[in-house]
Amino acid sequence: MDLGLRRVRRSILASLGLLAACGPSVSLESGDGAGSGDDGAMNEGSTSAPTSTSPSTSPTSDDGPVGSGDEASDDGPVPVDPCPDGTPILQRDVDGSVPTGFELCGDGSIHRVSAVACDDPMPRGDACTLEGQSCEVDADCNAAPHGRCLEMWGQKDLTCGCQYGCESDADCDANEMCACGGEENGYPGQSTCIPTECANDDACGDAMCLLGFGDDGCSLFFAGACATADDECASTNDCSDFANCWPSSEGNWTCEDFCCCGRPLLVAGRPVTAAAVPRDDWTAGPRPDALELSPMLRRRVAEYFVQAGQLEHASVASFARFTLELMSVGAPPELLVAAQQAGLDEIDHAQRCFALASHYGARPLGPGPLATAGAVPAATLEEVVVAVIEEACIGETLAAIEARAALAHATVPAVRETLEVIAADELRHAELGWQTLRWALEVADETLRMRLLARLELAIDKAEHDRPISMVDHDRDALCRHGLLDPAQRREAHTGAIAEVLRPCAGALWEQYAAVAPGDEAPVPTRG
Repeated sequence: MDLGLRRVRRSILASLGLLAACGPSVSLESGDGAGSGDDGAMNEGSTSAPTSTSPSTSPTSDDGPVGSGDEASDDGPVPVDPCPDGTPILQRDVDGSVPTGFELCGDGSIHRVSAVACDDPMPRGDACTLEGQSCEVDADCNAAPHGRCLEMWGQKDLTCGCQYGCESDADCDANEMCACGGEENGYPGQSTCIPTECANDDACGDAMCLLGFGDDGCSLFFAGACATADDECASTNDCSDFANCWPSSEGNWTCEDFCCCGRPLLVAGRPVTAAAVPRDDWTAGPRPDALELSPMLRRRVAEYFVQAGQLEHASVASFARFTLELMSVGAPPELLVAAQQAGLDEIDHAQRCFALASHYGARPLGPGPLATAGAVPAATLEEVVVAVIEEACIGETLAAIEARAALAHATVPAVRETLEVIAADELRHAELGWQTLRWALEVADETLRMRLLARLELAIDKAEHDRPISMVDHDRDALCRHGLLDPAQRREAHTGAIAEVLRPCAGALWEQYAAVAPGDEAPVPTRG
Protein backbone atom coordinates (compact mmCIF):
# COMPACT_ATOMS: atom_id res chain seq x y z
CA MET A 1 0.00 0.00 0.00
CA ASP A 2 1.13 3.59 -0.64
CA LEU A 3 2.81 4.88 2.51
CA GLY A 4 1.02 8.23 2.30
CA LEU A 5 -2.39 6.55 2.18
CA ARG A 6 -1.45 4.34 5.11
CA ARG A 7 -0.51 7.38 7.15
CA VAL A 8 -3.81 9.10 6.34
CA ARG A 9 -5.74 5.97 7.30
CA ARG A 10 -3.79 5.58 10.54
CA SER A 11 -4.35 9.23 11.40
CA ILE A 12 -8.12 9.06 10.88
CA LEU A 13 -8.51 5.78 12.75
CA ALA A 14 -6.36 7.08 15.59
CA SER A 15 -8.45 10.24 15.83
CA LEU A 16 -11.51 7.98 16.20
CA GLY A 17 -9.87 5.85 18.87
CA LEU A 18 -10.19 2.85 16.55
CA LEU A 19 -6.51 2.21 15.88
CA ALA A 20 -5.72 -1.07 17.58
CA ALA A 21 -1.95 -0.67 17.39
CA CYS A 22 -0.02 0.01 20.59
CA GLY A 23 0.97 3.56 21.33
CA PRO A 24 -0.46 6.86 22.52
CA SER A 25 -3.84 8.03 21.31
CA VAL A 26 -4.21 10.91 18.85
CA SER A 27 -6.36 13.73 20.20
CA LEU A 28 -8.24 16.51 18.44
CA GLU A 29 -5.26 18.77 18.99
CA SER A 30 -2.70 16.34 17.55
CA GLY A 31 -2.57 18.04 14.12
CA ASP A 32 -1.83 16.23 10.90
CA GLY A 33 -0.62 13.00 12.43
CA ALA A 34 0.68 11.91 9.05
CA GLY A 35 4.29 12.32 9.96
CA SER A 36 4.16 10.97 13.51
CA GLY A 37 4.30 7.52 14.94
CA ASP A 38 5.69 4.30 13.52
CA ASP A 39 6.06 4.12 9.76
CA GLY A 40 6.31 0.36 9.89
CA ALA A 41 3.62 -2.12 8.93
CA MET A 42 0.31 -1.97 10.73
CA ASN A 43 -1.55 -4.92 12.14
CA GLU A 44 -3.92 -4.80 9.19
CA GLY A 45 -6.18 -7.49 10.52
CA SER A 46 -6.98 -5.59 13.70
CA THR A 47 -6.96 -1.96 12.62
CA SER A 48 -9.46 -1.86 9.79
CA ALA A 49 -12.59 -3.90 9.45
CA PRO A 50 -13.32 -5.50 6.07
CA THR A 51 -15.77 -3.60 3.95
CA SER A 52 -18.07 -6.62 3.97
CA THR A 53 -19.10 -5.72 7.54
CA SER A 54 -21.60 -3.26 6.03
CA PRO A 55 -24.69 -4.38 4.16
CA SER A 56 -24.74 -4.24 0.41
CA THR A 57 -26.38 -0.99 -0.64
CA SER A 58 -26.69 0.89 -3.90
CA PRO A 59 -27.87 4.43 -4.62
CA THR A 60 -31.56 4.71 -5.35
CA SER A 61 -33.87 7.42 -6.52
CA ASP A 62 -37.57 7.85 -5.89
CA ASP A 63 -38.27 5.84 -9.03
CA GLY A 64 -36.01 2.90 -8.22
CA PRO A 65 -32.34 2.02 -8.65
CA VAL A 66 -30.14 4.62 -10.28
CA GLY A 67 -27.89 3.77 -13.17
CA SER A 68 -29.45 0.53 -14.44
CA GLY A 69 -29.68 2.02 -17.91
CA ASP A 70 -31.94 -0.82 -19.10
CA GLU A 71 -35.31 0.91 -18.90
CA ALA A 72 -36.43 3.14 -21.77
CA SER A 73 -37.86 6.53 -20.89
CA ASP A 74 -41.65 6.69 -20.74
CA ASP A 75 -41.48 9.82 -22.87
CA GLY A 76 -39.50 8.19 -25.65
CA PRO A 77 -36.59 9.85 -27.47
CA VAL A 78 -36.03 13.56 -27.14
CA PRO A 79 -37.41 15.42 -30.15
CA VAL A 80 -34.81 17.01 -32.39
CA ASP A 81 -33.87 20.39 -30.97
CA PRO A 82 -33.56 22.83 -33.86
CA CYS A 83 -30.68 24.51 -31.98
CA PRO A 84 -32.36 27.93 -31.73
CA ASP A 85 -30.09 30.86 -32.43
CA GLY A 86 -27.42 28.40 -33.51
CA THR A 87 -24.31 29.78 -35.18
CA PRO A 88 -21.66 27.75 -37.05
CA ILE A 89 -18.28 27.35 -35.34
CA LEU A 90 -15.64 28.25 -37.92
CA GLN A 91 -12.23 26.68 -38.41
CA ARG A 92 -9.41 28.57 -36.78
CA ASP A 93 -6.76 30.50 -38.75
CA VAL A 94 -7.89 29.41 -42.21
CA ASP A 95 -8.82 31.58 -45.19
CA GLY A 96 -12.50 32.34 -45.49
CA SER A 97 -15.39 31.20 -43.34
CA VAL A 98 -14.82 27.45 -43.25
CA PRO A 99 -17.21 25.56 -40.91
CA THR A 100 -15.99 22.94 -38.45
CA GLY A 101 -19.20 20.93 -38.75
CA PHE A 102 -20.24 22.04 -35.25
CA GLU A 103 -22.61 24.84 -34.23
CA LEU A 104 -23.08 26.74 -30.98
CA CYS A 105 -26.73 26.70 -29.88
CA GLY A 106 -28.44 29.50 -28.03
CA ASP A 107 -28.53 27.47 -24.81
CA GLY A 108 -24.74 27.05 -24.89
CA SER A 109 -24.71 23.45 -26.13
CA ILE A 110 -22.45 22.47 -29.03
CA HIS A 111 -24.14 20.38 -31.72
CA ARG A 112 -22.32 18.28 -34.30
CA VAL A 113 -24.10 18.85 -37.58
CA SER A 114 -21.84 16.93 -39.95
CA ALA A 115 -18.32 15.66 -40.54
CA VAL A 116 -16.08 18.01 -42.50
CA ALA A 117 -12.43 18.06 -43.55
CA CYS A 118 -10.00 20.16 -41.50
CA ASP A 119 -7.96 22.67 -43.52
CA ASP A 120 -5.30 22.62 -40.76
CA PRO A 121 -5.02 19.07 -39.40
CA MET A 122 -1.66 19.50 -37.65
CA PRO A 123 -1.28 19.91 -33.84
CA ARG A 124 0.06 23.24 -32.63
CA GLY A 125 3.16 23.88 -30.55
CA ASP A 126 6.90 24.48 -30.64
CA ALA A 127 8.93 21.99 -32.67
CA CYS A 128 11.41 19.90 -30.72
CA THR A 129 14.92 21.36 -30.47
CA LEU A 130 16.32 18.80 -27.99
CA GLU A 131 18.35 15.64 -28.49
CA GLY A 132 17.92 12.21 -26.95
CA GLN A 133 14.12 12.47 -26.64
CA SER A 134 11.39 9.94 -27.44
CA CYS A 135 11.07 11.88 -30.70
CA GLU A 136 13.31 14.53 -32.25
CA VAL A 137 11.65 15.30 -35.60
CA ASP A 138 8.10 15.05 -36.91
CA ALA A 139 9.01 11.96 -38.95
CA ASP A 140 9.44 10.07 -35.67
CA CYS A 141 5.72 10.53 -34.94
CA ASN A 142 4.12 8.00 -37.26
CA ALA A 143 1.81 6.04 -34.94
CA ALA A 144 -1.14 7.98 -36.41
CA PRO A 145 -1.69 10.55 -39.18
CA HIS A 146 -0.65 14.19 -38.79
CA GLY A 147 1.95 13.69 -36.08
CA ARG A 148 4.35 16.33 -34.81
CA CYS A 149 7.23 16.14 -32.35
CA LEU A 150 6.61 19.04 -29.97
CA GLU A 151 8.27 20.44 -26.88
CA MET A 152 6.45 20.05 -23.55
CA TRP A 153 7.31 20.29 -19.91
CA GLY A 154 8.15 17.07 -18.08
CA GLN A 155 8.29 16.66 -14.32
CA LYS A 156 11.49 18.73 -14.06
CA ASP A 157 12.74 19.60 -17.52
CA LEU A 158 11.63 20.54 -20.99
CA THR A 159 11.10 17.38 -23.04
CA CYS A 160 9.62 16.35 -26.38
CA GLY A 161 6.76 14.07 -27.32
CA CYS A 162 4.49 13.14 -30.22
CA GLN A 163 1.15 14.93 -30.65
CA TYR A 164 -1.40 13.93 -33.30
CA GLY A 165 -4.09 15.88 -35.14
CA CYS A 166 -6.71 14.80 -37.67
CA GLU A 167 -8.15 15.84 -41.01
CA SER A 168 -11.34 13.77 -40.88
CA ASP A 169 -13.07 11.05 -38.88
CA ALA A 170 -11.12 8.49 -40.92
CA ASP A 171 -7.95 9.55 -39.07
CA CYS A 172 -9.53 8.65 -35.70
CA ASP A 173 -10.46 5.39 -33.99
CA ALA A 174 -13.88 3.82 -34.46
CA ASN A 175 -15.33 5.46 -31.32
CA GLU A 176 -13.89 8.90 -32.02
CA MET A 177 -14.71 11.91 -34.16
CA CYS A 178 -12.41 14.56 -35.61
CA ALA A 179 -13.02 18.12 -34.44
CA CYS A 180 -11.26 20.83 -36.46
CA GLY A 181 -9.70 23.61 -34.41
CA GLY A 182 -11.97 26.58 -33.69
CA GLU A 183 -12.08 29.77 -31.60
CA GLU A 184 -15.25 29.13 -29.56
CA ASN A 185 -15.00 28.59 -25.78
CA GLY A 186 -15.77 24.98 -24.87
CA TYR A 187 -14.50 23.78 -28.25
CA PRO A 188 -10.99 22.45 -29.13
CA GLY A 189 -8.49 25.06 -30.29
CA GLN A 190 -6.73 22.63 -32.64
CA SER A 191 -7.76 19.58 -34.63
CA THR A 192 -8.07 16.52 -32.43
CA CYS A 193 -9.79 13.15 -32.19
CA ILE A 194 -12.50 13.13 -29.49
CA PRO A 195 -14.15 10.09 -27.87
CA THR A 196 -17.80 9.97 -28.86
CA GLU A 197 -20.90 7.80 -28.89
CA CYS A 198 -22.21 9.48 -32.03
CA ALA A 199 -20.80 10.88 -35.27
CA ASN A 200 -23.92 12.95 -36.01
CA ASP A 201 -27.66 13.03 -35.30
CA ASP A 202 -28.25 9.88 -37.39
CA ALA A 203 -26.80 7.83 -34.51
CA CYS A 204 -29.15 9.46 -32.00
CA GLY A 205 -32.56 8.70 -33.46
CA ASP A 206 -34.62 11.84 -32.93
CA ALA A 207 -32.04 13.48 -30.66
CA MET A 208 -28.96 15.62 -31.24
CA CYS A 209 -25.30 14.59 -31.15
CA LEU A 210 -23.65 16.98 -28.69
CA LEU A 211 -20.07 17.84 -27.70
CA GLY A 212 -19.19 18.04 -24.00
CA PHE A 213 -16.39 20.12 -22.52
CA GLY A 214 -14.61 19.61 -19.17
CA ASP A 215 -12.05 21.73 -17.34
CA ASP A 216 -10.69 20.74 -13.94
CA GLY A 217 -8.29 23.68 -13.76
CA CYS A 218 -5.47 21.44 -14.97
CA SER A 219 -6.60 19.95 -18.27
CA LEU A 220 -9.23 20.47 -20.96
CA PHE A 221 -11.04 17.43 -22.28
CA PHE A 222 -13.95 16.67 -24.59
CA ALA A 223 -16.47 13.92 -25.31
CA GLY A 224 -19.47 13.46 -27.58
CA ALA A 225 -22.81 11.77 -26.83
CA CYS A 226 -26.48 11.87 -27.77
CA ALA A 227 -28.99 14.01 -25.93
CA THR A 228 -31.51 11.96 -23.90
CA ALA A 229 -34.86 12.44 -22.18
CA ASP A 230 -33.12 12.23 -18.79
CA ASP A 231 -30.54 14.97 -19.31
CA GLU A 232 -29.94 17.28 -16.34
CA CYS A 233 -28.21 19.92 -18.47
CA ALA A 234 -27.72 21.02 -22.05
CA SER A 235 -24.46 22.86 -21.50
CA THR A 236 -22.14 24.09 -18.78
CA ASN A 237 -24.36 27.19 -18.59
CA ASP A 238 -26.89 25.00 -16.74
CA CYS A 239 -24.36 23.96 -14.08
CA SER A 240 -22.93 25.69 -11.04
CA ASP A 241 -19.40 27.04 -10.73
CA PHE A 242 -16.64 24.41 -11.12
CA ALA A 243 -19.01 21.89 -12.77
CA ASN A 244 -19.38 20.98 -16.44
CA CYS A 245 -22.18 19.34 -18.41
CA TRP A 246 -20.77 15.91 -19.20
CA PRO A 247 -22.10 12.57 -20.53
CA SER A 248 -22.38 10.23 -17.54
CA SER A 249 -21.80 6.48 -17.50
CA GLU A 250 -25.60 6.03 -17.31
CA GLY A 251 -25.94 7.62 -20.74
CA ASN A 252 -27.48 10.98 -19.83
CA TRP A 253 -25.88 14.43 -19.53
CA THR A 254 -25.27 15.58 -15.96
CA CYS A 255 -23.42 18.39 -14.17
CA GLU A 256 -20.10 16.84 -13.17
CA ASP A 257 -17.83 18.49 -10.60
CA PHE A 258 -14.28 18.14 -11.96
CA CYS A 259 -12.67 19.78 -8.94
CA CYS A 260 -12.23 18.24 -5.54
CA CYS A 261 -11.50 21.19 -3.27
CA GLY A 262 -12.46 20.25 0.27
CA ARG A 263 -15.52 21.67 2.01
CA PRO A 264 -17.28 24.33 -0.11
CA LEU A 265 -20.33 26.27 1.07
CA LEU A 266 -23.21 24.22 -0.30
CA VAL A 267 -26.66 25.76 -0.73
CA ALA A 268 -29.33 23.48 -2.17
CA GLY A 269 -26.57 21.01 -3.04
CA ARG A 270 -24.54 23.47 -5.12
CA PRO A 271 -21.32 25.29 -4.16
CA VAL A 272 -21.67 29.03 -3.59
CA THR A 273 -18.61 31.24 -3.98
CA ALA A 274 -17.78 34.94 -4.07
CA ALA A 275 -16.65 36.53 -7.32
CA ALA A 276 -12.94 37.26 -7.65
CA VAL A 277 -12.36 41.03 -7.67
CA PRO A 278 -9.29 43.30 -7.84
CA ARG A 279 -7.95 43.77 -4.28
CA ASP A 280 -4.62 43.19 -2.56
CA ASP A 281 -5.62 42.46 1.05
CA TRP A 282 -6.18 38.72 0.40
CA THR A 283 -2.77 38.02 -1.10
CA ALA A 284 -0.75 37.16 2.00
CA GLY A 285 1.23 34.03 1.17
CA PRO A 286 4.31 32.70 -0.61
CA ARG A 287 4.80 33.61 -4.25
CA PRO A 288 6.86 31.84 -6.94
CA ASP A 289 10.31 33.31 -7.53
CA ALA A 290 10.45 32.52 -11.24
CA LEU A 291 7.91 31.54 -13.88
CA GLU A 292 9.04 29.68 -16.97
CA LEU A 293 5.49 29.08 -18.19
CA SER A 294 4.09 30.50 -21.39
CA PRO A 295 1.48 33.28 -21.01
CA MET A 296 -1.29 30.78 -21.80
CA LEU A 297 -0.20 28.32 -19.13
CA ARG A 298 0.37 31.09 -16.61
CA ARG A 299 -3.23 32.12 -17.19
CA ARG A 300 -4.46 28.57 -16.66
CA VAL A 301 -2.52 28.20 -13.41
CA ALA A 302 -3.82 31.60 -12.25
CA GLU A 303 -7.40 30.56 -13.03
CA TYR A 304 -6.94 27.34 -11.09
CA PHE A 305 -5.71 29.10 -7.96
CA VAL A 306 -8.46 31.72 -8.27
CA GLN A 307 -11.02 28.90 -8.17
CA ALA A 308 -9.21 27.25 -5.27
CA GLY A 309 -9.14 30.57 -3.41
CA GLN A 310 -12.85 31.13 -4.01
CA LEU A 311 -13.69 27.69 -2.62
CA GLU A 312 -11.37 28.06 0.38
CA HIS A 313 -12.95 31.45 1.12
CA ALA A 314 -16.44 29.93 0.95
CA SER A 315 -15.28 27.19 3.32
CA VAL A 316 -14.94 29.82 6.05
CA ALA A 317 -18.70 30.31 5.86
CA SER A 318 -19.24 26.56 5.68
CA PHE A 319 -17.40 26.03 8.97
CA ALA A 320 -19.23 28.96 10.56
CA ARG A 321 -22.52 27.28 9.70
CA PHE A 322 -21.14 23.95 10.91
CA THR A 323 -20.28 25.51 14.28
CA LEU A 324 -23.88 26.68 14.69
CA GLU A 325 -25.11 23.22 13.72
CA LEU A 326 -22.86 21.55 16.29
CA MET A 327 -24.21 23.87 18.97
CA SER A 328 -27.80 23.15 17.94
CA VAL A 329 -27.35 19.40 18.46
CA GLY A 330 -25.43 19.68 21.75
CA ALA A 331 -21.99 18.67 20.51
CA PRO A 332 -19.07 18.47 22.98
CA PRO A 333 -16.68 21.42 23.31
CA GLU A 334 -13.72 19.75 21.61
CA LEU A 335 -15.71 19.52 18.36
CA LEU A 336 -16.62 23.22 18.61
CA VAL A 337 -12.99 24.18 19.18
CA ALA A 338 -11.88 22.15 16.16
CA ALA A 339 -14.63 23.65 13.96
CA GLN A 340 -13.61 27.20 14.92
CA GLN A 341 -9.95 26.45 14.20
CA ALA A 342 -10.87 24.95 10.83
CA GLY A 343 -12.55 28.20 9.82
CA LEU A 344 -9.34 30.09 10.63
CA ASP A 345 -7.38 27.55 8.58
CA GLU A 346 -9.58 28.24 5.57
CA ILE A 347 -8.88 31.98 5.76
CA ASP A 348 -5.18 31.18 5.57
CA HIS A 349 -5.75 28.77 2.66
CA ALA A 350 -7.73 31.38 0.74
CA GLN A 351 -5.00 33.98 1.23
CA ARG A 352 -2.32 31.58 0.05
CA CYS A 353 -4.30 30.60 -3.06
CA PHE A 354 -5.13 34.19 -3.97
CA ALA A 355 -1.44 35.11 -3.49
CA LEU A 356 -0.47 32.46 -6.05
CA ALA A 357 -3.31 33.45 -8.39
CA SER A 358 -2.32 37.12 -8.18
CA HIS A 359 1.30 36.38 -9.00
CA TYR A 360 0.62 33.98 -11.87
CA GLY A 361 -2.03 36.35 -13.23
CA ALA A 362 0.09 39.49 -12.67
CA ARG A 363 -2.72 41.37 -10.90
CA PRO A 364 -3.96 41.34 -7.28
CA LEU A 365 -7.19 39.43 -6.74
CA GLY A 366 -9.34 38.51 -3.77
CA PRO A 367 -12.93 37.50 -2.97
CA GLY A 368 -15.86 39.89 -3.27
CA PRO A 369 -19.04 39.68 -1.17
CA LEU A 370 -20.35 36.16 -0.54
CA ALA A 371 -24.08 35.62 -1.02
CA THR A 372 -24.97 33.65 2.11
CA ALA A 373 -28.76 33.78 1.65
CA GLY A 374 -30.07 30.25 1.82
CA ALA A 375 -27.09 28.97 3.84
CA VAL A 376 -29.41 27.95 6.66
CA PRO A 377 -28.05 25.62 9.39
CA ALA A 378 -29.45 22.09 9.40
CA ALA A 379 -32.19 21.53 11.96
CA THR A 380 -31.72 17.92 13.06
CA LEU A 381 -28.84 15.66 14.05
CA GLU A 382 -29.42 13.48 11.00
CA GLU A 383 -29.31 16.44 8.60
CA VAL A 384 -26.12 17.73 10.23
CA VAL A 385 -24.37 14.38 10.02
CA VAL A 386 -25.46 13.61 6.46
CA ALA A 387 -23.76 16.86 5.39
CA VAL A 388 -20.70 15.96 7.49
CA ILE A 389 -20.43 12.59 5.76
CA GLU A 390 -20.53 14.07 2.27
CA GLU A 391 -18.54 17.27 2.83
CA ALA A 392 -15.98 16.19 5.45
CA CYS A 393 -15.65 12.40 5.74
CA ILE A 394 -15.62 12.08 1.95
CA GLY A 395 -14.84 15.51 0.49
CA GLU A 396 -12.10 16.63 2.86
CA THR A 397 -10.49 13.20 3.05
CA LEU A 398 -10.22 13.18 -0.75
CA ALA A 399 -9.02 16.80 -0.71
CA ALA A 400 -6.26 15.98 1.77
CA ILE A 401 -5.07 13.03 -0.31
CA GLU A 402 -5.30 15.00 -3.54
CA ALA A 403 -3.23 17.82 -2.03
CA ARG A 404 -0.61 15.25 -1.00
CA ALA A 405 -0.58 13.85 -4.54
CA ALA A 406 -0.18 17.34 -6.02
CA LEU A 407 2.65 18.00 -3.57
CA ALA A 408 4.44 14.89 -4.81
CA HIS A 409 4.58 16.34 -8.33
CA ALA A 410 5.02 20.05 -7.59
CA THR A 411 8.53 21.50 -7.85
CA VAL A 412 7.92 25.25 -7.35
CA PRO A 413 8.83 26.10 -3.71
CA ALA A 414 6.01 28.59 -3.12
CA VAL A 415 3.43 26.13 -4.46
CA ARG A 416 4.89 23.30 -2.39
CA GLU A 417 4.70 25.40 0.78
CA THR A 418 1.03 26.14 0.14
CA LEU A 419 0.22 22.50 -0.64
CA GLU A 420 2.03 21.30 2.49
CA VAL A 421 -0.10 23.56 4.68
CA ILE A 422 -3.35 22.69 2.91
CA ALA A 423 -2.65 18.92 2.95
CA ALA A 424 -1.97 18.93 6.70
CA ASP A 425 -4.97 21.14 7.55
CA GLU A 426 -7.39 19.26 5.30
CA LEU A 427 -6.46 16.02 7.03
CA ARG A 428 -7.32 17.57 10.40
CA HIS A 429 -10.60 18.80 8.93
CA ALA A 430 -11.33 15.30 7.63
CA GLU A 431 -10.58 13.89 11.10
CA LEU A 432 -13.05 16.40 12.57
CA GLY A 433 -15.71 15.10 10.20
CA TRP A 434 -15.06 11.47 11.14
CA GLN A 435 -15.00 12.39 14.85
CA THR A 436 -18.34 14.18 14.49
CA LEU A 437 -19.78 11.11 12.79
CA ARG A 438 -18.55 8.84 15.57
CA TRP A 439 -19.99 11.12 18.27
CA ALA A 440 -23.36 11.08 16.45
CA LEU A 441 -23.28 7.28 16.24
CA GLU A 442 -22.73 7.14 19.99
CA VAL A 443 -25.70 9.38 20.85
CA ALA A 444 -28.11 8.15 18.15
CA ASP A 445 -30.69 5.42 18.64
CA GLU A 446 -30.29 2.19 16.69
CA THR A 447 -32.57 3.22 13.83
CA LEU A 448 -30.76 6.50 13.17
CA ARG A 449 -27.38 4.84 13.72
CA MET A 450 -28.05 2.33 10.94
CA ARG A 451 -29.35 5.03 8.61
CA LEU A 452 -26.18 7.05 9.11
CA LEU A 453 -23.94 4.06 8.50
CA ALA A 454 -25.89 3.21 5.35
CA ARG A 455 -25.60 6.83 4.22
CA LEU A 456 -21.83 6.62 4.68
CA GLU A 457 -21.71 3.60 2.37
CA LEU A 458 -23.83 5.38 -0.24
CA ALA A 459 -21.54 8.42 -0.12
CA ILE A 460 -18.46 6.26 -0.69
CA ASP A 461 -20.20 4.47 -3.57
CA LYS A 462 -21.01 7.86 -5.12
CA ALA A 463 -17.40 9.02 -4.71
CA GLU A 464 -16.24 5.89 -6.49
CA HIS A 465 -18.69 6.51 -9.33
CA ASP A 466 -17.73 10.20 -9.63
CA ARG A 467 -13.96 9.72 -9.92
CA PRO A 468 -12.28 12.12 -12.40
CA ILE A 469 -12.20 11.22 -16.08
CA SER A 470 -8.77 9.81 -17.06
CA MET A 471 -7.95 12.16 -19.94
CA VAL A 472 -4.89 14.39 -20.27
CA ASP A 473 -3.43 17.03 -22.55
CA HIS A 474 0.08 17.84 -23.68
CA ASP A 475 0.52 20.60 -21.04
CA ARG A 476 -0.03 18.29 -18.05
CA ASP A 477 3.62 17.98 -16.99
CA ALA A 478 4.22 21.71 -16.87
CA LEU A 479 0.97 22.29 -14.98
CA CYS A 480 1.69 19.55 -12.45
CA ARG A 481 5.04 21.14 -11.64
CA HIS A 482 2.99 24.13 -10.52
CA GLY A 483 0.58 22.16 -8.34
CA LEU A 484 -2.15 21.07 -10.77
CA LEU A 485 -2.81 17.34 -11.10
CA ASP A 486 -4.09 16.06 -14.41
CA PRO A 487 -7.32 14.00 -14.39
CA ALA A 488 -5.46 10.68 -14.65
CA GLN A 489 -3.39 11.50 -11.56
CA ARG A 490 -6.49 12.71 -9.70
CA ARG A 491 -8.27 9.48 -10.61
CA GLU A 492 -5.35 7.44 -9.30
CA ALA A 493 -5.36 9.42 -6.04
CA HIS A 494 -9.13 8.97 -5.64
CA THR A 495 -8.98 5.26 -6.41
CA GLY A 496 -6.34 4.70 -3.74
CA ALA A 497 -8.18 6.91 -1.25
CA ILE A 498 -11.44 5.05 -1.65
CA ALA A 499 -9.89 1.59 -1.38
CA GLU A 500 -7.26 2.26 1.28
CA VAL A 501 -8.79 5.01 3.43
CA LEU A 502 -12.54 5.57 3.01
CA ARG A 503 -13.71 1.96 2.92
CA PRO A 504 -11.46 0.71 5.77
CA CYS A 505 -12.48 3.66 8.00
CA ALA A 506 -16.14 3.08 7.21
CA GLY A 507 -15.70 -0.63 7.86
CA ALA A 508 -14.19 0.11 11.28
CA LEU A 509 -17.23 2.20 12.21
CA TRP A 510 -19.60 -0.53 10.99
CA GLU A 511 -17.79 -3.09 13.10
CA GLN A 512 -17.86 -0.81 16.14
CA TYR A 513 -21.44 0.46 16.00
CA ALA A 514 -23.67 -1.74 13.86
CA ALA A 515 -24.24 -4.19 16.75
CA VAL A 516 -24.66 -1.62 19.56
CA ALA A 517 -28.13 -2.00 21.08
CA PRO A 518 -30.36 1.05 21.66
CA GLY A 519 -29.44 2.84 24.86
CA ASP A 520 -26.15 0.95 25.29
CA GLU A 521 -23.05 2.99 25.77
CA ALA A 522 -20.64 2.59 22.89
CA PRO A 523 -17.68 0.48 23.98
CA VAL A 524 -14.30 2.15 24.17
CA PRO A 525 -11.60 0.15 22.33
CA THR A 526 -8.52 -0.86 24.29
CA ARG A 527 -4.95 -0.59 23.12
CA GLY A 528 -2.05 -2.92 23.68
